[in-house]
Amino acid sequence: MKIRKPDFANVKGPVLGHFGTADEFIKHDEAKALESELSDAGVDVSFEYYDDAGHAFFNETDRLGTFDAAAATVSWERTIAFLRDALA
Repeated sequence: MKIRKPDFANVKGPVLGHFGTADEFIKHDEAKALESELSDAGVDVSFEYYDDAGHAFFNETDRLGTFDAAAATVSWERTIAFLRDALA
């Protein structure tokens, strides 16, 4: 079965992503590749990377033990700023 790549040229709004560099679900190089694909398609993209943070770094009830309070705080502040700018 052939998997079709999405057409990111149809994305009309800005995109914010938060990724942990120690994420086992979405690898750092995969996130960087997605960021490049979006950017190459003309999307206003901002991906933030958190050193040594795992997949559920924002989830304080995470049973995997990947919650990272410092990364969660910074990512939340960045999200609020992003939304203020994008929705202004």
